[in-house]
Amino acid sequence: MSSNEIIGQHHNNHNHHNGDYNVGNHKSHKHHHHELIEEDSIDEIDCQIPDIKEFDPKIRDLLDDLNRYSTKINQLEQCFQEENSRFHRVLNESSVQLNKTLKKCGERNVSTSRPYYEALQKLNDLKIKCQTAALKFEKFNELYMNAKQAISDAELMFHKNIKEDGHFDQYWQEKLNIANAKFMEAKLKREEHELEHLSLMAQIRLLEYNATDLKTKYKSSIKRAKSYFDEAHNIDLKLKKIRDDTKLLEEELAKCKSQYSTTLKNLENISEEIHEKRAQYIAKSLKREPGVGAEIIDQNCLEIVENLAKIELNPDEKIIATQTTDCHSLSTSSSLSSTSSSSSS
Repeated sequence: MSSNEIIGQHHNNHNHHNGDYNVGNHKSHKHHHHELIEEDSIDEIDCQIPDIKEFDPKIRDLLDDLNRYSTKINQLEQCFQEENSRFHRVLNESSVQLNKTLKKCGERNVSTSRPYYEALQKLNDLKIKCQTAALKFEKFNELYMNAKQAISDAELMFHKNIKEDGHFDQYWQEKLNIANAKFMEAKLKREEHELEHLSLMAQIRLLEYNATDLKTKYKSSIKRAKSYFDEAHNIDLKLKKIRDDTKLLEEELAKCKSQYSTTLKNLENISEEIHEKRAQYIAKSLKREPGVGAEIIDQNCLEIVENLAKIELNPDEKIIATQTTDCHSLSTSSSLSSTSSSSSS
């Protein structure tokens, strides 16, 4: 099977139907106007061109990749749709259940205790941010101390390697400059995260004070509404998990589609190259060598004479034809006589 048959079969056997992401639906590509399946005579030509036969393994590999990406894309799109459906289903079911819990706890209790539970949620978020800022401060504080030590070492070696003529050693001058740059960067980052940590700690203390004050004022309502806010929190976590999974699927789907497009483009480039090589081969084969074609003309003339001999003429037409033939013969004889006389002279 030729390389063009391989490409052609793939384009014929994979149609973009009912949302399937397969190869056949790419007529919009600028190179797709080439016909990928040729006649048997073209296949015979391809078999005579070594460069084209070498494309077969590449094409098969690319088609395998294309099929794999196509299957994966369809699977990912199906999973993506299922996750979206699951999100809306969980949201609707949770809303119904939460409304039941709201009535059970009492709308007034929920409304009164909402500021307290919102303060607790914000407090939890701030504590996570504060912990992150503390870790970053520790990281850059360590870099700061290391850079400070590196400057001391570089300065020591720099002064040791000052030449007798007072010129500085270029190598240790460069090392000292690098150490100073790292020190300044670490110092700035260290101060930035230290200030962030201090700011977050201040916000946490303020929120803790407000939450304690709210708990004292609305202790009864807060206790009665606890089951509602616990359930709402669990629903938020469940929906967030589905959103995160959907986002990962979306990213993987975009990556897979990009790989699919790149592979298809490579396949179309090979198709272009095959067409170009075939055209060059045919053009080279059709170049006429000296003397070629004379026998074709002789054969055509012979066929014309044979066809004329088969035509039946009426008696009058035969006389006219005979006279015409005689006149032609006489004219030919006269010409030959004139030529002979000229030669004799």
